[in-house]
Amino acid sequence: MENVPDFYPACWSDDERMGALFAAIRPIATNPADAPSKLKFWTDLLLLVFERKQITFFNYSIFCENFRRKGRIPECLPNVIEELLRTKKIQLWADFHSDNPQGWLSWTFHTLVKKPTVWTVSTLWDTSSKMPNLQDEKYVVLDILKKSAEDVSLRHRSCISNDTIDHVLDASVLKQQCSDISPSDESFCLVLTQLRKDRKIVVKELPEKQMVRAFSVRL
Repeated sequence: MENVPDFYPACWSDDERMGALFAAIRPIATNPADAPSKLKFWTDLLLLVFERKQITFFNYSIFCENFRRKGRIPECLPNVIEELLRTKKIQLWADFHSDNPQGWLSWTFHTLVKKPTVWTVSTLWDTSSKMPNLQDEKYVVLDILKKSAEDVSLRHRSCISNDTIDHVLDASVLKQQCSDISPSDESFCLVLTQLRKDRKIVVKELPEKQMVRAFSVRL
């Protein structure tokens, strides 16, 4: 990754320090402090970078775009993902949508759902284990998504001129209103799903459409 943003840590330019942080986690018997320190560094950095860039979900490719350094990817990435899952900072894409009723949101996602990778607790410390097939997974960054959903709520409120009728609108209208908050179709659909979970929107399917085109917003 070139042109490193200024919110990356100063040690990012230190080859020796980053060489150690990019290395695999050492066995706990050899270095008991290695795993906690590396996990804290990478989990904190991932959440910071994704917050600054308003990234609400990621996969292996997105991770590489943001954390590749001189051709290297952190060897402890599976351990970092497991820690973020354990602490409920992220959630598997499929799990996030699993309780969503059938409709246009699930229609958008159903072809993207993959079989989850299963890791045991021992994976966290097993430095000999192979990296899971992360290319087949997507993860939702929960706190960042909740913040984006709240920003969409506030943006919609600011666009209301008639409180009687302006809370019912075409989904594309809201997407246009919030294009700077959720620029991609995937991120926008994630926001809508979060708003549904928060009971701030009601999706209504029009009889002449196969997918939801309008919904009522209660913000």
